[in-house]
Amino acid sequence: MSVALARTGSGRIVNRPRQASTSSVRSTSAHLSPPPSGGISSAFEAVELDPALAALDISHLIEPVTEVQANISVERACEVLLEKKEWCIAVMTQAAGTQPVCTGLFDFSDANAYMHLAVTANSLTPEDLQNDRISQIVSSARLRKEVPVELACNLSEKNPLVMLRNDTSLTTLLEIFSRGTHRVLVEGPEQQVKGIITDSALVKYFASNHDKITTSPVITQVISTSLLDLGVITPPPIVSASPDSTVLDAMTLMSQEGVSSIAVLHPGPDVGVLVSAVTVTDIGQLVIPSESKSVLSMKLAAFVSEIKNPHGMINGEDLYPVYSVLPTSTFGYTIEKLLATKVHRVFVAEEPEPSSPFGQGNLKGVVSLIDVLAVFARRLGIEANPGLMPFSCVFSVSTVLPAIAHDLGAADRINWVGISFLVATTSSQIVIARLSDIFGRKLVLISVIALFTVGNLLSGFAQTAVWLFTARAISGIGGGGINSLCMIIMSDIVSLKERGKYQGFLGAAVALGSGIGPLVGGALSTAGWRWVFWFTVPISIACIGQLWWMLPQSELSGNFSEKVRKVDFIGSLLSLASVVLILVPISGGGTYYSWHSALVIVMLSMGSVLAILFLVVEWRVAVLPILPLHLFRVKNLLIIYTTTILTGIIYYCNLYFLPSYYTDARGFTPIQAGIYLLPLVLIQTLASSLCGQILVHTRSPKPIIIAGFSIWCIGAGLQSTFGMETSKAKICGYLILQGIGVGGTLQTTLVAAQASVGKEHRAVVTGARNFFRTLGGAVGLVVCTTAKNIELKKQLWKISGLTPDLIPKIIKSGPQVTMNPGVDDAVHNAYATSLKTVFVIFVPIAGFSAILVMFLTPVLLPGDKDIPSTKGPHPINEQEVALEPIPVQQQTSRIVG
Repeated sequence: MSVALARTGSGRIVNRPRQASTSSVRSTSAHLSPPPSGGISSAFEAVELDPALAALDISHLIEPVTEVQANISVERACEVLLEKKEWCIAVMTQAAGTQPVCTGLFDFSDANAYMHLAVTANSLTPEDLQNDRISQIVSSARLRKEVPVELACNLSEKNPLVMLRNDTSLTTLLEIFSRGTHRVLVEGPEQQVKGIITDSALVKYFASNHDKITTSPVITQVISTSLLDLGVITPPPIVSASPDSTVLDAMTLMSQEGVSSIAVLHPGPDVGVLVSAVTVTDIGQLVIPSESKSVLSMKLAAFVSEIKNPHGMINGEDLYPVYSVLPTSTFGYTIEKLLATKVHRVFVAEEPEPSSPFGQGNLKGVVSLIDVLAVFARRLGIEANPGLMPFSCVFSVSTVLPAIAHDLGAADRINWVGISFLVATTSSQIVIARLSDIFGRKLVLISVIALFTVGNLLSGFAQTAVWLFTARAISGIGGGGINSLCMIIMSDIVSLKERGKYQGFLGAAVALGSGIGPLVGGALSTAGWRWVFWFTVPISIACIGQLWWMLPQSELSGNFSEKVRKVDFIGSLLSLASVVLILVPISGGGTYYSWHSALVIVMLSMGSVLAILFLVVEWRVAVLPILPLHLFRVKNLLIIYTTTILTGIIYYCNLYFLPSYYTDARGFTPIQAGIYLLPLVLIQTLASSLCGQILVHTRSPKPIIIAGFSIWCIGAGLQSTFGMETSKAKICGYLILQGIGVGGTLQTTLVAAQASVGKEHRAVVTGARNFFRTLGGAVGLVVCTTAKNIELKKQLWKISGLTPDLIPKIIKSGPQVTMNPGVDDAVHNAYATSLKTVFVIFVPIAGFSAILVMFLTPVLLPGDKDIPSTKGPHPINEQEVALEPIPVQQQTSRIVG
């Protein structure tokens, strides 16, 4: 059948959540008695391989594989499967003057997924079509063009390309197969394809050599034990359909549920009576050769009859065998049936009483090749867990993201836990800073801590993903306010002379928190992910009590209504809306939304328009603007805000990409990744405190800022050399340099900014500085992630043994998704190369910042003779005179004296 002509039917794309959509197609349920507890306990004990067998490689299992060119049509590839009677074929590409390279495997599961995609093309959503491969297939089908088989490789997501060397051990192969892979290709010394090994070949080998596998008789006992006694029957629910379902229903169900066969059931006791089974091979052998789309609407009862009619017999051989076994069938007999059917699973049904003319008995379960190999693996002491997937992360909340994704069913949206917090933090900082000028620092600080507490409390109780994202946004508003107000209040209660020291202490506290975050998160994750949010609640409550008792209240004129009238409501709303509308698509573009989607374009356009309106309101309308535009006429502020945006890129990207370098490129464990971040954050802690002390004595922030950015630039340059062979000592040394640079600039630039304006602008200047740093981090993460992914994709395409469909998964989820020891090293190296691209980006940013700060107008913090000497901090309402720039001819003498 030419699928380009097929237009009938309904269904969902194969990559959508797998659930049946028609009433005649269902998953059935029943109960299966557990295996008896006595009599065969020895069959469940793990044994050790015979040393001679353990030393065997996989070379004796290699079978020839049929190769086809990547540019032949899918229809022609299906014909090859039928002609050659193959399980699957290898799809090859070859550039001029090079060896052919395998780009993927193609089998009847992929053919079924392809046909289903073609016949349901008209019902696909715009979200479905954002997938480039699916979009190309659908476009070609609509234009009646041939689709190259290269696009259909592993379209079913059941057929990943795994390449192994022929000296790979038998136990490694068993481990790979027992975790869900059906076949692997074997490559020679020149990376050419030598052949293929299927899971059925390994099953056949174990079944034929069970008496030689181990010196213990345990495996032999397993072979002769019944399925019921072994407990290997996968109980219902089982993917099934009624005889009244159509062939298209069966194709849809197999695509959505990710199975290669479904049971056809008559109503009956428990699950129902097994009539037959329909496999992807049956679909391929009858649907593909058909020139009429009417076969898609054929009832399964008629389809099964077609399978069993004489046209299906050639030389007495049934081309479409449908086998079932009994619960009392032995494990060895079941293996024989699996090998005879050339499918991945057989159904387990009771023997009908009385004998049924149309059925094989009540359905009880299913046994697959993976189940068989998992039995062998467990008996030989090899862990077999198809669902095992390692996760790595560094920060406290990130540590529990996999658990959150599982509990709330939000695996495809889990990054919004961080995005919602980041967007809320960024958008709130300048608004909260100005509110503290109007209502007082104490009231606003306690309010934002309360918001942070409520947000974390709600996050811990979250029952849905939307609930959690909303709660994290509430926490983000509070967190952004805390970040700004702590610095503002520090500036209020500490004189300019001492401010560098105390801001250094504050920066040290922030750095230390970043460093211990991974350790705290990892420790709390053992108690459940909710405690990662809840543990901050008592700490926050204690902080509120302490601040209420100890922090003096600002004496501000006017009653509450007068203060409310001062609030720049229009500017605040425009600021919040524009930041959200810009940061949300920036954070999710290319991951959750296509950059070309209407949603991203509309949000960015609206955000840009609202940002312009915000500037107009701040310039012409607001009585007390949250961001006075005249501040940008101050040269020092313009330079500091520019460098703040730039260094925000490096600062936040380092916290994000260094863990990826450690885990994805170097193969470190998550806890090791956290430990190797400590040279950066701990040295930043010490440097921040030390530079604060130096500033007290020198009173001039500019030399410290220039030195800090210069050292940071050197550290960034050395970091750009990170690769697979970089020693741990060099990693630590280079990060120590960056830690010195970060510690020497983050707080000293804030002091310089505050010293460049009058006291009345201190809160706004501080809030804006924090806003620009977070904004730089948000934009930088997008830019650097895009650069990394472009380079990573380019590097992954160079690796023979990776299918085109696997590359996006590796980019999204990390190198662990390959589950292929043969290409692991190459994938890790690809990550190292792509991350080096990010680290190289840091160098010109740090260099430009180091040059830019040289143009700062020097300011001198007041010494003991400039302001009255005080013991300790002065009150919030103390007058403070704005500092004037130092004339050039006086700079040297005043800095010294």
